This record gives sequence, structure tokens and C-alpha cells, in this order.
Amino acid sequence: MAEADITKLTLSAGQDTNRWFGDRWSSRTKLQMLIHHALALAGEAGELANIVKKIDRGSIQLNDAVTRNKLTGELTDVLVYLLNIANLLNIDLSRAYEQVRGQNNKRFLEERQARENGI
Repeated sequence: MAEADITKLTLSAGQDTNRWFGDRWSSRTKLQMLIHHALALAGEAGELANIVKKIDRGSIQLNDAVTRNKLTGELTDVLVYLLNIANLLNIDLSRAYEQVRGQNNKRFLEERQARENGI
């Protein structure tokens, strides 16, 4: 995803949340909003995990259209809360991703090389 895309999504999520819930949230502090979004994110991640658990145990199928639709919905809900948290904290997710990606690239390639060399 291009930098402008994630930045645009972050701003859109914040604007949507304010438009939909600004009347309820005007008296909330930044900390209260952070707590709300973090708990909601955890809840949505739990709903996603529950679907994956059902796939793992074989009670639903990954390639079933209904399952795919549910997975898409839950992943999107997770993304919305993640974007809202980034917006609330003024975090540039594109920049943060590239920094973490660079750190992970170094770390995990070194670990792989060590495994392949029997170290």
C-alpha cells in the first residue's frame, strides 16, 4: 500500500469516527478515546481469531464464500480501529511500518542465515 493510501485511510477513519460519534465523544479525553479504541480493536481481533479457530477445527471452510465474507468484515473492523488509534496518536503508519520492516528484515534474515549455517 502506498504511503498516501494509508495516510488517506487514517485521516478518513478519524473523520468518519468524528462525524458518526463526535456528539458522544466531545467530553472524552484522548486517553479515554485511546482506551475505547484499544478495547474495540482487541474485541474485533478476538472475533477474527474465533473465525480462524473454527476454520482450524474444521467446523467451517476457509474457501467458503460466507466464511470469506466474515473474515473480510472482521479484518476491516480491525483495520478501522487500528487506523483510529493511529489518527488519535498522530502516528504515521507508513513511516512506522517501513522502520519496523527494516528492523525485522535485518533481524530475521540474520536468524535465517544462522539456521541455514547450523549456528
